Amino acid sequence: FRMAYNTKDTAFLEKVYSDDALILVGTVLEEKRGADDMMRRSLLSQPKIKLIQQSKREYLDGLKRRAFVKNAFINVRFDDFSIVRHEKLPWLYGVSCQQQWNSSTYSDRGFLFLMMDFRSLTEPVIHVRTWQPKAFDDGHLVSLDDFEIVGPR
Repeated sequence: FRMAYNTKDTAFLEKVYSDDALILVGTVLEEKRGADDMMRRSLLSQPKIKLIQQSKREYLDGLKRRAFVKNAFINVRFDDFSIVRHEKLPWLYGVSCQQQWNSSTYSDRGFLFLMMDFRSLTEPVIHVRTWQPKAFDDGHLVSLDDFEIVGPR
């Protein structure tokens, strides 16, 4: 999964994300260039994150058009994994980790959550992908517990 980003392997990413995946991406809203010195020192000038829901198609098209084309290199790393198996659906897992994205034009660090379906061990599927730059104010990170999951009958 990590190598698919690093090598810009869109075919693998097409395969691993569910067609109806829920994908939340973060966009950093930056301060206006040329802001005066007083604005740069205020809390208003601190970077803000906007979370955006995207379809699989929107997410992958955005990766291709922006990240993969505009960057000479991409180096994604994952650390501090937490893996939780769903209590009633033993093939469904929540995978949480810290993600560090470094590329020739952009860098960030945040928390990634994936809800993964392992009914096929050779072809797992991602149903949910969320990214957040830091824990919410109450310390919470998105996890498997945040989703009401109705299993197959």
